[in-house]
Amino acid sequence: RATATTESGGNQPPSWKNLSLVNSASTASSSPQHSFVIQLASQPANLQPNSRLAVCSPSNQILLLDRRSLQPIDGQLLGSGHDSQIVDCRFSRAAWNELLTCASRWDDQLLLWDLRVNNNKGGSAAIVRFNSESGDCMSTADISCDGLLLCAGAELDSANQDARIVFWDRRFPTAPLGCYSDSHQDSLARVRFHPSRSRRLLTAGLDGLACSFDLTAECEDDALVFTYNAGCGIHGADWIAADSDLQLKPAQLAESVAYVLTGQEGYALFEAEELGDTLMELDRLPVLGGPTVHDDASEEADGGVTSRVADYIVGPLTSGHHLLVGRHSGRLGVLSLKQQTAPVWLSEDAVGHADTVRCCHWDSETNSLVTGSEDGMLCLWQQQTASGSLSAASRPAESFAKKERQKKRKQRRARMGPVSG
Repeated sequence: RATATTESGGNQPPSWKNLSLVNSASTASSSPQHSFVIQLASQPANLQPNSRLAVCSPSNQILLLDRRSLQPIDGQLLGSGHDSQIVDCRFSRAAWNELLTCASRWDDQLLLWDLRVNNNKGGSAAIVRFNSESGDCMSTADISCDGLLLCAGAELDSANQDARIVFWDRRFPTAPLGCYSDSHQDSLARVRFHPSRSRRLLTAGLDGLACSFDLTAECEDDALVFTYNAGCGIHGADWIAADSDLQLKPAQLAESVAYVLTGQEGYALFEAEELGDTLMELDRLPVLGGPTVHDDASEEADGGVTSRVADYIVGPLTSGHHLLVGRHSGRLGVLSLKQQTAPVWLSEDAVGHADTVRCCHWDSETNSLVTGSEDGMLCLWQQQTASGSLSAASRPAESFAKKERQKKRKQRRARMGPVSG
């Protein structure tokens, strides 16, 4: 499923029409195993001397790239520390050189990597292994903003019929600190610590519930602050920076806004606090009707089959009022939920991707967007220059992306065979 991360900043939101492709690269060129981008994590785009991207694919390795050039760095790969496919990765906000990874079935540990330490094969070395006592099949993980607490969400244990949220103290990795097991009734899809409040946690699962916890409480019941019911399975969730347009009262609620993405292409924005309000709710992508969009769940309109504004949601951008949406052909657009207008498509001819986009990272400090897709492509999008021209780096990027797109289309036609009729 699609995943999204955002970094807040002080710059004004961009004009989405001016977002253009400035760089692209195929992950398969660095490693044949990385021909399918599942998820990515990013350091801040303005981090010096370079900002890293960590890319997950259907393998037990992590590909490390420079965020600006999209070229491999640091020995290219984090070694085979896991026994199965890596499903989540997160940079530590307390130390950007540290990366946390967790893998799916047959792997009951989290690995914390130090990107400054190289092993004999040229890649970074895992410095800490966090083991689970019960052999949980982990599906998501995160590290607190102070770097002291780790958390993982597990798949549903069919024997015990519980989905555990497991915690570790950074200083004692050999055994978990404890767990919560009553708040979710199905597999966890996301666990995300608050970006500035080290003991506030957001969880979301396939049971359709998103929960906010205050981890300073003594037990799970007391720690549960807020629950949002999406009505269907959730596959994405995170905290997001709120803006003044929401007019939250009291103002500190702006630090408690979170979002969820559902399996039915729905989206919700809410205050993850006690008695918190739902700020925005979209059961599914709206229907396109003239110059505006309408939140209409019906597939029939005016005697004909209507068309959704997009096939899927990748994730929110900026303060949550804009969604990155896409077509399965690889075309990307930005849907404004405040203006209720049709999506602004980033490129009319879908330059950049030739398949479904699975993940993105938006950086508000630089107004730049990184996207990754099932065709193995990573793309960097940024505003045009004041003159309206693209940077020199964009031209070879567009040419390379077009070749990749044509290659993917030929492969699709070959699989489908001739059409009779």
